[in-house]
Amino acid sequence: MKKINWKSLFVVLALGGIWGILEATLGTLLHFTGVAKTFLSSSIIMVPIAYAILSIGYKNTGKLRSIFLIGVIAGAIKLSAFLVPGIAANFVINPAISIVLESAAFGLAVYVIKPQSMLSYKGIAVILLAGITFRLSFTLYQFATVVPFGSTSFNYVDGVLSFNADGFVKFNITQNAISCAYTIAVGCAGLGIKKFLENKNIKINTQLLKKIVYSPVMSIMLVGAAVALTIIL
Repeated sequence: MKKINWKSLFVVLALGGIWGILEATLGTLLHFTGVAKTFLSSSIIMVPIAYAILSIGYKNTGKLRSIFLIGVIAGAIKLSAFLVPGIAANFVINPAISIVLESAAFGLAVYVIKPQSMLSYKGIAVILLAGITFRLSFTLYQFATVVPFGSTSFNYVDGVLSFNADGFVKFNITQNAISCAYTIAVGCAGLGIKKFLENKNIKINTQLLKKIVYSPVMSIMLVGAAVALTIIL
């Protein structure tokens, strides 16, 4: 029987909890303040954040499955919104499925491209492939569930299913292009800061922060906080 890697498990729990907290706070803020409409969709901002979290998880565990498991944890946290009386099923299930598909698409892209660092040309290729894969897979999911949950790429009116070309292009091409450009820009900024600190011989010790965040107690607290915020907000 294979032993449980407790260190990797707590990394997954902690990052899944952080993702859940951001979805409950920043994601909710983007929707209710109208920022989501300004950027066409909240996913344009939230997906890059998700990729950053998944990159950190992969870097700290070295295991591809951790990428998917972080998404499963965050998606499960989103399902806790069902505890809110009267909430519509599509407002819970669609985001939860989206989160899991994001992590699966990112994991697949990492597996195919095998980047040594996300701050590299291969890292950019991972972002592009993950973005395309995620949005196409979510479009297929919407096609399968268009009747109960609705869809951006398909219409179902009076028993007739039709293709919404404008919605498809907006979600799969326009939003994806903006999201990828935003992610790459943030990554380039991060690389610039990293190089600047190296040139100035400034070293930041992150080991203490990792020990705190990835500790058993903190990881469980993060998941608990994420669940509570998802229900409250």
